[in-house]
Amino acid sequence: MGKKKTQITVRTEDKSKFLGLTAVWWVVVIMVVGIPVSIWLAFRDGGNGEKQLLEQRVEKLQADKEELYSLLHQCLGNTPIILDKDNPPPEPDCFDTVEIEVRNIIEQGGYVNGADLLRVGNVLYTKGDCQKALSYYQVALNQAGQHDDSSLIASAKGNIGLIYSDKGDLDEALKYHQAALEIHKEVGYRQGEANQLGNIGLIYKAKGDLDEALKYLKEALEIFEAHGYTKEVEQTKRNIAEIERMKNE
Repeated sequence: MGKKKTQITVRTEDKSKFLGLTAVWWVVVIMVVGIPVSIWLAFRDGGNGEKQLLEQRVEKLQADKEELYSLLHQCLGNTPIILDKDNPPPEPDCFDTVEIEVRNIIEQGGYVNGADLLRVGNVLYTKGDCQKALSYYQVALNQAGQHDDSSLIASAKGNIGLIYSDKGDLDEALKYHQAALEIHKEVGYRQGEANQLGNIGLIYKAKGDLDEALKYLKEALEIFEAHGYTKEVEQTKRNIAEIERMKNE
């Protein structure tokens, strides 16, 4: 009998596998895991980029705002916020540039100090652009109302009243001046009170009610004299003299 041969099987390592997975499966794993990670990294980096851009934009806006405020102060620092029709403010050399910048900010929903808006409106009045001046006064009034700034509200209403008076809408003008007068009385601003009394007197003069006009103008004169407002005293006396002359004709 011949000997039975024993077959020995030698198991060789499959070098095409790593950790039990073939190269094909590793490609799949890398795609499944790697793509979301790549996306996350991209969003993370993109978020940082957007944040940096936003920070840069904020810095630029702040710099632009500071530059604008500096320009406004330089250009309009001596311009009063209360309109004086008899002595309108002069037009500064840089005004056109400032007005364009301010208008652009307003149209884009930005913020400009209400007092500066009144100053811009007053110079526009000097230039003869009453309608544009009115638009600035109205923006200032809305802004003052939002911040509950009584003094600014009164100043804006007084200026608006003068524009309506120039337009010939005396009833609307009277409404704004009376509202401004009440606010000035409440806050104790005597010069503002006298200014509005004088404005109301001139409206009654334009309406032909000379007695009512004299009453308001004399009240205004009393305040101006008591506080030493020489220029206003002289102007009010001239207005009173003219009305008295009209009554005697």
